[in-house]
Amino acid sequence: MIYNQNLDNQCNESVPQYQKKYKLRWSQALDDNFVNYDRGHLNPAGHHGEGDSSKATMTFTNIAPQNQKMNNVQWSQYETKLKKVLSGGCSEMYVVTGVVPGDTWVNTVNVPSHYWNAFCCTDNNDQPIRSGGALCLNTAEGEVIEYNTVAELQNELKNHMSVDNNFHIFSNC
Repeated sequence: MIYNQNLDNQCNESVPQYQKKYKLRWSQALDDNFVNYDRGHLNPAGHHGEGDSSKATMTFTNIAPQNQKMNNVQWSQYETKLKKVLSGGCSEMYVVTGVVPGDTWVNTVNVPSHYWNAFCCTDNNDQPIRSGGALCLNTAEGEVIEYNTVAELQNELKNHMSVDNNFHIFSNC
């Protein structure tokens, strides 16, 4: 697409600002944006079996810069607990992960101040039986704070993280 645009507009790719890599840098994340950060998955590969569904999580649209220690220790432990312990007794478990924008930027990519996660566990009739969530500061010292309901997490995000009041993670959970 960029190649065709350059041809249509007679842009010579020997000029840096007309090169594909230069244009991509301003429209999406690149490897360069993660030199000092892990690729924090919003939809974790570990929540999928092997194969295409796991591979599909390996895109720049599914990641945000994440502190390496927080990703590999605190957040990893929470994701493991979510997958093994908290999902027990659920017929289906719906999980949403998000970030709170931070004040730091790497080129055009925002480094989140926090990562959050919410889940809704349903019974065989797809009726909610429990929900919860977690929030963690995106630093090496960040602690995962767990919430007993999605509503508690939403309130924390609304009251202390400048998230819009119309923000709702799940409907009726």
